[in-house]
Amino acid sequence: MSMAPSIDEIMQRLPGAFDPARAQGLKADVQFDFTSDGGKKYVVHIAEGQCAVQEGEAANPEATVITSQATYQAVAEGRLNVATAFMTGKLKVKGNLQLLMRFQQIFHRL
Repeated sequence: MSMAPSIDEIMQRLPGAFDPARAQGLKADVQFDFTSDGGKKYVVHIAEGQCAVQEGEAANPEATVITSQATYQAVAEGRLNVATAFMTGKLKVKGNLQLLMRFQQIFHRL
């Protein structure tokens, strides 16, 4: 059985899973915070049909996702639905919730 990808691997795969056609006109910084269980913070920067991921914090992110590494791994692998994670409080969102709903749709499965 293969090991589940680490959060770092999942985040680094985002640019490859990005679909520029679905992201037309979108310009946003989305902050991910996995520090609740010892993880890092990442910024996903989307602009001009491009996606870049970097470790660290954005000055003024349009949205922030706060969740554990374990929860996000389950979401990325399709074992947990984002809406379910949100409803059960395992995944918290600050800022633009609509942007995050769209965010989900502009990436192919990881």
